[in-house]
Amino acid sequence: MPGPQFFHVQTYAQKANQAGQSVEQVLAEAARDPQFSQHVAAPRPYRIILGLPPEGVRLRHDEMVTAGGVTVTLKDGKMARRGIRKDRHTLLTAVASHPHLSSQIVADPMTRAEYEAWVGRNVGFLRDLFGDRLVSVIEHVDEDHPHVHAYILPLDDPACSARNLNPAWVAKAEAEAAARS
Repeated sequence: MPGPQFFHVQTYAQKANQAGQSVEQVLAEAARDPQFSQHVAAPRPYRIILGLPPEGVRLRHDEMVTAGGVTVTLKDGKMARRGIRKDRHTLLTAVASHPHLSSQIVADPMTRAEYEAWVGRNVGFLRDLFGDRLVSVIEHVDEDHPHVHAYILPLDDPACSARNLNPAWVAKAEAEAAARS
């Protein structure tokens, strides 16, 4: 296959990181909000492949965070429940970019069919990896390379930790635990 191939996984918090990325920014960019899509010369609407639109992901995320919480031990030894901190990573995203150009998949039916099969394989992989926590997959074809964005929420975790869903963070934690023992 010609061109670059790319699969990227990253977590985000409600509070923006040093690059200005946050749950709000990432989902607004996916929805092609003009404020967050200045890198796209001619923005076009996204296509929902699976689940919710970006706005729906935001609502589901915010409901999850509002319902979530952690139990902490206070200095006096008592236990207390705290809400989810704004800097906790509560959204996991995955972006998979196809090696063909967007113009190729739009113009050539054979290339489009190959691309659609690729999309299906990615969605299958993500479903296998994340199950019901995969709440959305959308497609963009308004940049050089067509790509899909996946949004994963830690719906079964009251602490709302998306880092615990990231395969790289999980592998790191397992390696560190093995090294300690």
